[in-house]
Amino acid sequence: MEANSVVLARIRRGMACFVEELKVEQAKMQGLLDHVDAFPAGGASPTREDYYTAEEIISHGISDMQICRVHKAIVMGSAPLYDAKTMGAILPPPSCPLTTDLAERLALLPPLEQTISYPDCDDVGLEGFAMRVQHAVTALGFAEEALESSFYTFNDAISLIFTKPIPPLAHSTKRKARSSIALALRCAAYAHAQATIALTRIAPPLTTTTPANNIAHSNIASNQQHI
Repeated sequence: MEANSVVLARIRRGMACFVEELKVEQAKMQGLLDHVDAFPAGGASPTREDYYTAEEIISHGISDMQICRVHKAIVMGSAPLYDAKTMGAILPPPSCPLTTDLAERLALLPPLEQTISYPDCDDVGLEGFAMRVQHAVTALGFAEEALESSFYTFNDAISLIFTKPIPPLAHSTKRKARSSIALALRCAAYAHAQATIALTRIAPPLTTTTPANNIAHSNIASNQQHI
């Protein structure tokens, strides 16, 4: 069995990479939004260049962001969360959402400024860390769903632009696809903020004045006594 100090070091390295990946993903999603905004939606007759641009947005933009980037980030965040649980972090079971609306589900996640104290665990040490990483991974799941929705909706918009002379409908469909990408960006921003704070929670000072238990350090100390 690995020493807790080794696992904790791996968690820190993994989280640093996770935070950096989320920072990159936000920039890429913003670039994708700008690309979608610049794409014509009806009006003038579409050109061959417009067609290639649409293909680029779908294949190398939305699809790549969903399958390659966001899914990668979910895996990156899940690894340190798993390690934290193996070290003893106990989290309450996830609650069942009362809505299927992604924006509402994101809004139901704890605001950053209100997660200083949890009802079932302390916001220091391993459990506070794990709780925030869990929120980040959950938000990324929402981002993945939002991007999937935008993929199909943007395909519908492209079909309307290139096959049917109905500019208002094409424009509204494109706007709907854009809204889904914007929601994915909000989810990624939330995940990045939670992950950034989580990184500070994994190693609080040894002489903390908070009544919460410093689980990470106590586990390490206990482990070292038995080596």
